[in-house]
Formats: sequence, C-alpha cells, structure tokens
Amino acid sequence: GAAFITISNCYFHDTWKACLCGSSDTQENGDSKMRLTFYKNYWDGINSRQPMIRYGKAHIFSSYFYGNGDSTGINCRCEAEAHIDNNYFENIKTPIGSYNGDEKYHTGKWVNKDNEFPGCDNSVASSSTKYQPPYEWTAISAEEAKATLPDSVGIGKLTAEDLK
Repeated sequence: GAAFITISNCYFHDTWKACLCGSSDTQENGDSKMRLTFYKNYWDGINSRQPMIRYGKAHIFSSYFYGNGDSTGINCRCEAEAHIDNNYFENIKTPIGSYNGDEKYHTGKWVNKDNEFPGCDNSVASSSTKYQPPYEWTAISAEEAKATLPDSVGIGKLTAEDLK
C-alpha cells in the first residue's frame, strides 16, 4: 500500500534481478495504491526487473539502461500501468514489456514516449493505457541520459548543491 515514492540518481548494476515493486501476483496487499517515480537512474548489466511493477502505477523517465544483450528491461504486469519517457535502452533484448507472468493475472500497460532503443532486438510501441503522472515534470532527453548519468549518479556522486 505504499504510495508516492521517488527513486532517483541511483546506480543499479551487476545483478540478476534489480527491483521488484509489488508484493505478489495476487492483489492482496494493496499494491494497486502504489505510485512510483523513477528518475535519472543508471541500470547497468542487469538481467531483469529494471524495474518490475505489479498492480500500481509508475513513471519511469530520463534514465539509461545498458543490458547484457539478453536482458529484459521494464516489466509491467498484473495490471500495472507505467508512463515511460525519455529513456535510453541499449543492448537489451526486450526493453519494455509484460512477460514472465501467468496470463491469469493479466498483463500490464504502458505509454512509450521519446525513448531510444539502439542495439535492442525488440523496440516497443505503447500498449493500451493513457496513464499520465499527476504532476508536472521536466525530463532530460534520452541521449542526455546516456551521456551524463554513468558519471553522475550513485554513491558519492551527489553533493548538497545538487539537491537544491
């Protein structure tokens, strides 16, 4: 039942599964109330769950995803909805989708806007949601995310001045 959480300026790397949002494939714990924002994150060398979202809603923008050639990126399942914009996906087999879930629990839905997919096997169109985050935001472009995030996010990279 957690809501309105922001994850930003993080460096996720070198793991099989990175980020699971939602407690299970059944809606018993109030996960539909979940509202998440992922902003300016660098996902590097991860096999899957970049992130995986069940039931809630998420906004994932201005981030850089670098895969291992066989990895999966953002996984929307169990009726989750996501607005995915201005991200750079590179070397990822399936950058955005609804996969590895039991069909009886339904797939997720997403908006795909202004993302880049070089070196990815499966570029992704939007699915059937019009989810719009309930706030205004300023995104950096997908190209700028790739160019700047590897050297500017993670432990020890931000200062107090960066947070003003």
